[in-house]
Amino acid sequence: MWTPGAAGGAQELFPFEMAKFGLAVEDALALPEKQKAARKARKAAEQARQEAEAAAKGEHELGQQERAAAAEVRRMRIAATAEVRRSWRRPPRRRPKPPAPSGVSWRQGAGCEVRCCRGPTRCGG
Repeated sequence: MWTPGAAGGAQELFPFEMAKFGLAVEDALALPEKQKAARKARKAAEQARQEAEAAAKGEHELGQQERAAAAEVRRMRIAATAEVRRSWRRPPRRRPKPPAPSGVSWRQGAGCEVRCCRGPTRCGG
């Protein structure tokens, strides 16, 4: 069965409609004020909820900024220690090339099956 509050309660009901729902005339006359008060209360509750969300969002953004600043400090520290460590190290030694297989020179290999031809220098064979 449909009741006045079932459809959201935001609509005004007239006294002759109240009789349909079995409400007394006094209640029917007092209902618009009650509805108005309920509407005000709902509006105030919605506004309070929105303010609370905005405050929470502000705190959240503030927390994000703090985390970002802490991460930046961490990155700077890591970069500084890496810089110091790099200064301790000697430059890596270059490995000499292995000798060409079976007396073949690096430039003129016996076809591309030979390992020497697969690098940056191609024999063209």
